[in-house]
Amino acid sequence: MQKSLFLWLFWIDALAEVIGILAGWPTVQMVAKPLLMVFLLLYFLSSSAGYPKWKWLVTGALGFSWAGDVFLMSDDLFVAGLASFLVSHLFYTAVYQKTGAAEGHLRPVDATKFVLVGCALIWVLYPGLGSMLIPVVLYAVVLL
Repeated sequence: MQKSLFLWLFWIDALAEVIGILAGWPTVQMVAKPLLMVFLLLYFLSSSAGYPKWKWLVTGALGFSWAGDVFLMSDDLFVAGLASFLVSHLFYTAVYQKTGAAEGHLRPVDATKFVLVGCALIWVLYPGLGSMLIPVVLYAVVLL
């Protein structure tokens, strides 16, 4: 019951966030945005009792994702938000490795696709990056 409650709360909150964006209601967005990761974390914790080896890594990933969401609610905290999401992706990468999901082999053609998409993204964003070029490129490299 508790697990499904958190999932319902997550989806209701996600809907509230979308409505807040579409209707231009910043107060709804300010409340709904940070709650998304909270409900997702509660759902994960209530449904992952069998994964103690990597549960703390997912908790860390979701926690840093939450911090990134909160920081990005302020224009002055963009770098802190970017850094939080960077750390969350490092946690997600560690989980991916621990679960055994990363045992497959990456073909050169697939690696090339990832690099090309990453370069295209930086090329599109480049004109507006200014002093944020290096942090955004570093972030993109970690994602790739």
